Amino acid sequence: MFKLAAILIVILTVFAVSQVKAHEGQHVMGTVTTISASQLEVKTPKGETVSVQVTNKTRYHSKSNPTANGLPRVGDRVVMDVIKEGSSLRATEVEFATPVDASKPTKPH
Repeated sequence: MFKLAAILIVILTVFAVSQVKAHEGQHVMGTVTTISASQLEVKTPKGETVSVQVTNKTRYHSKSNPTANGLPRVGDRVVMDVIKEGSSLRATEVEFATPVDASKPTKPH
């Protein structure tokens, strides 16, 4: 019984460490305020402005139009997977969606 418990503890520890390693990056969430060829500036829900570097390896996914290959625009909401490099952040993946305008009527279903 003791051997079984020890084996189970080792397996669970290895599993927990592998899950932590898989998610070493950080996330930045907010609304795009500025866009350039090399960075996005985002206003977070806490009101902070965060600059995130983008490269030709950054992947973009539109939640509003999953088949589109476009880029986010000012006003879009984003969730970015980022890696800290020194004092800056670099985006590896950017998911974005255009917010729904509450003043426009929606189509009935």
